[in-house]
Amino acid sequence: MSLISRSVDKYTVPFNNLNQINEHQVNCKKADLYRCAVTVGNPSFISLRAIKKYGFWCTLFTSVIDKCSLVASNLIDVGGHLRRSSIYNTYITDKKREVSYNLGMVFAKLHAEKLLGIRNLVHLEFLKQQGAVTFVPQTTTKRPKEPDLVGQDGNGTWHIFEAKGTTYENMISRKVLEAKEQAKQIASIQGQLPGTRSVAATYIGDDRIFTCIEDPSDSGSMVVEFDKIDFIKSYYAPFLICQQNGYPNAQDRTIDGIPVKMFDIENKMGCVSIGIVSEVAECIFNSRFNELSDELSNIGDLSERGGDQYSFGLDGFVVGFKPNRQGLLRS
Repeated sequence: MSLISRSVDKYTVPFNNLNQINEHQVNCKKADLYRCAVTVGNPSFISLRAIKKYGFWCTLFTSVIDKCSLVASNLIDVGGHLRRSSIYNTYITDKKREVSYNLGMVFAKLHAEKLLGIRNLVHLEFLKQQGAVTFVPQTTTKRPKEPDLVGQDGNGTWHIFEAKGTTYENMISRKVLEAKEQAKQIASIQGQLPGTRSVAATYIGDDRIFTCIEDPSDSGSMVVEFDKIDFIKSYYAPFLICQQNGYPNAQDRTIDGIPVKMFDIENKMGCVSIGIVSEVAECIFNSRFNELSDELSNIGDLSERGGDQYSFGLDGFVVGFKPNRQGLLRS
């Protein structure tokens, strides 16, 4: 368990109790970051070129380990505090930008889950690639740039997150302003006003990890519609790909007393164990999608389970990663 920092501001009723405007420390285990990296659906790991060459599912399959490797390589614990590792300094500019962007989304997803109880925060672009989202045509001549992430909490309320990452602490205020312009663009999701339109700008420093989180009050005109079943299938794609790629049936395991269905995905970078709590997996495998929300409510918050090796999410996902240090250094 490591310490990271955050500040929280500008949330209104009924979320105003979340506000803590002064920077404060919270616990974070690296396994949580691996899980957030796998499930946030970041499309930067899924290029059109790779999709054309290998197919969408195979490309997504490979991206699972790549995402965990990015977290393992670039974040280290020093004296109980999580920090940016020195390997980051060896990257060219484009690689540095990629790392900052991806880690910004990982920490946004982590805070969205811990603060707001958002179960399934996922990248809108990832949903578009699978045809699970529709932007209703607007009367304006130019469609504004949409925010990065969207998801629902346990009450069915939709939330929006715009994530930013930077290695320059003096850029945080600017990143927050940029993020607000994107976060406020969506007026409604499935005919519902978003509960929050949060921005999360993360400083990924060699001294600490700090996320500034705010909730802009303004709203735009963009209307978003989802196909419920396609949304669920898209979100759980990192697990479903194991079946699509000819892997054997998921193994039944018990982790900290919780039955899970789990696959191991391994290459030179390491081994990702990716699974879902068994009751949730049965809903997905048997297409009982209307029962999924109730099942997630039944299992509740398992975030204290799994020790340091595994992370349990509010979405039922269970993820662990054993990095191959030599493989990471050669990447």
